[in-house]
Amino acid sequence: MAKRILLLLSLLALLLMTCSCAGEPTATVSGTVSTAASEAEPAFTPPENYATVVRVTINPEFNLYLDSTEEVLAVEAVNADAEQLMDRIRFAGRKVDGVVQDIVATAIDDGFLKNEGAVNVEIIQTELDEIAVKDILTHAEEAVERHTKEVGVTVHTETRVAEDAYGPAEEPVPASETPATSSKATVSKQATPSKQTASSKQAASSKPTTPSTQPASSQAAQGGKVEGCSVCQGSGVCEYCDGKGTITCEECHGAKKTKCQRPGCVNGQMKCNCNGGKCHVCNGAGKLKCTQCDGTDRNCPYCHGTGYGNCNGCPGDGLCSQCKGTGYTGKDEQCGGTGYVTCGPCNGTGKTECSQCHGSKKCPACNGTGKKPN
Repeated sequence: MAKRILLLLSLLALLLMTCSCAGEPTATVSGTVSTAASEAEPAFTPPENYATVVRVTINPEFNLYLDSTEEVLAVEAVNADAEQLMDRIRFAGRKVDGVVQDIVATAIDDGFLKNEGAVNVEIIQTELDEIAVKDILTHAEEAVERHTKEVGVTVHTETRVAEDAYGPAEEPVPASETPATSSKATVSKQATPSKQTASSKQAASSKPTTPSTQPASSQAAQGGKVEGCSVCQGSGVCEYCDGKGTITCEECHGAKKTKCQRPGCVNGQMKCNCNGGKCHVCNGAGKLKCTQCDGTDRNCPYCHGTGYGNCNGCPGDGLCSQCKGTGYTGKDEQCGGTGYVTCGPCNGTGKTECSQCHGSKKCPACNGTGKKPN
C-alpha cells in the first residue's frame, strides 16, 4: 500500500512540473511583443510655425516644411525610397531651391531619376498668397533645371498647387498617386500633413548633413535657425551659389554655346546679297526688255522682234549667279556651319565664378564663419 501511495505522489509531482514548464513560453512571447512595441519609431511631428508644405515626388517622395521666407524648417521622408536618401539631404538654414536641388542630385546618383524621368513639385498646404506660392514653385523648378543641365540629364518637371492647399487641414487628405519613374518602387498614397495631425512615421529622424563650417548646435541639426550670420543662417555657405563657388552662366544659361552673331550668318549659312536667290539684273525673269528696237524689228540681233532678250546677268534661268538660287553662299567658317560658337563669358564651361563669394564658396557676409559680422 505504501508503495502505491509513493507511486501516485511521484506521478502528481511529474504532472505539476510539466504544467509549470508549459507556461514559460507564453510569458516569454508576451515579453517579446511588449519590447518590440515599445521600440516602435516615433511619429513625425511637423515643426512649429511653418507656412507651407511642398511635396516633391520623383519617386522618392518628400514633404518640405517651409516658413514664410521659403526657408526649409524640416524634411519628411514620405516613403521607403525617401528614407534611403534622408542622411544626404542637407536643409538646415537653406531655402527651398537648394533642398530641392539636393533631392534631385541624390535621386540621380542612386538611380531613382534617369533621363526622360519626371519631377513633380506640388504645394499641398500653405498660408501664403498666390504670388508667394508661385515664387516657391518657380524657384523649385529652376533648381531642378539648373542641376539636370549640369549633369546632362533631361527630365520633365511639373509644378502645381493642390485644390485644397489653401483650406484647413484638420483631417488627413489622401495625396494623389504619382507614377514612379524608377522600377525600384511605386509611390503609395500618403496623407496630407497638418499642424494638428501627424501623417506618417518619422523617416527623417536622422540629422541632416551640414557644412563643416556650421556651428555645432542641436537646433541647427534639427533644421532650425542658429544664432549667428543672418545671411547664411549660421551655415557659413554662400547661398547665392549654394556653396559651389560657381553659378550657371547668364549668357549661355549653361548650354556652353551661344548663337553665332556674325553679320550674314543664318543658322550657320552665309546669306547672299541677292533678292531671295533671284538674279539681281533681271530680278528672276531670266530676260530683259529690248532697248534697241522695242520689238519692232525682226532682224534685231538681240530680241529678233520679240521685244525681249536673254538676261546678261544669268544664263536665262533667273537665278543668282553667286548662290544659284539658294539664297546662301555657303557655310559660315566662323561657326563651322553649326550656327553656334563657344560661349565667351564662361569659355565654354557653362559656369562662371560666383559674383558674391568670388569662388570661395563662403558666405560673403560672415566670410564663412557662420557668426554675426562685426
